[in-house]
Amino acid sequence: MLCGGVLEASRTLELLTVGAYYKTSSTAFVTLRSRVASSICDQMQLSHRHYTMTVRSAPNPRDIRWENVMIPQRQIDMRRTIADITLTIGALFWSLVLGFITQISSLEAMSKEYSWLKAYSGTLIYSIFNSYLTSGMLLALLSVLPVIFDVIARSYEGLKLESEIQNSIMTRYFYYQLANVFVSVYAGSIITALHQILDSPSSLMSILGSTLPSFSIYFANLVIVKTFTALPIEMLRLWPLAQIVSLKLCMNKKKCTWRELQTGAFADPPMLYGWIYPSLMMVLMIVTTYSCIAPLITPLGVIFYAFAYGVYKYQLLFVFINHYQAGGFMWYALFTRSMISLICGAVTL
Repeated sequence: MLCGGVLEASRTLELLTVGAYYKTSSTAFVTLRSRVASSICDQMQLSHRHYTMTVRSAPNPRDIRWENVMIPQRQIDMRRTIADITLTIGALFWSLVLGFITQISSLEAMSKEYSWLKAYSGTLIYSIFNSYLTSGMLLALLSVLPVIFDVIARSYEGLKLESEIQNSIMTRYFYYQLANVFVSVYAGSIITALHQILDSPSSLMSILGSTLPSFSIYFANLVIVKTFTALPIEMLRLWPLAQIVSLKLCMNKKKCTWRELQTGAFADPPMLYGWIYPSLMMVLMIVTTYSCIAPLITPLGVIFYAFAYGVYKYQLLFVFINHYQAGGFMWYALFTRSMISLICGAVTL
């Protein structure tokens, strides 16, 4: 019994860390010769223990991450649970991250420690940085999150479909942005009016009602930065440009094969739905939350979506190339998250 317990513990540790060694995969592909047979097999129950075997139509071959096909489903499920718990804890403590960013990006607070900043307090550059530095740093941090979620889904969890990876990124990125918006609203309002709430707890709703609109300025700045900074950067595609220029400076095109010139940094870029959808829904959260509380934020949202429409229409027509078709797989998650944004905005109102 002791040896069995040690073996099970070591196997569980392998599943959570380096990965367990299995001689057989939990994924199999069956080729059928007729559509009738395919339809029948897609609907039939192959075992009385239905939860041990899942049957579905094969996805698009380009949608499959072939390097992850051999990973057992048990390992994927356990690692997904661990990742979800860890990321949920991170979202709950997101207010600490926001407070830290606000503290280090406030020029007024920094000028108390660095006296030389006071000499520039009346300049235009000081005013611009004091107004938009916090929003810029927050957007920079949010732009790093999809990279982390991509590594978790692709390399740690080992998801087997590219569409599942993008859906996982979108879901986690959305909830972090949801925490960013509503933790900022509620935590900031409570902290701002904390002494009033302690003096008169029964007036909590009235106090929140008077302090919530004050945070519309912060989110208005955030939408402005996303409109006139994030979208132009998306159009310019600075990171792919830097990759291609650096490679061309270090390589001899005449000595490269056709495949080398069509892969890596030179490959057609795909549409990263898991990165782009949450960025668009974040503005939807802000607009639905403040459209009635601070109506002037609505025109800013209209301008953002007008710019985003032009940018992503051009990118989809001339830049992004979809290498696979997922059959609208992400639409369900997108619709659900949009409804969550609307509900949260209605509750806040």
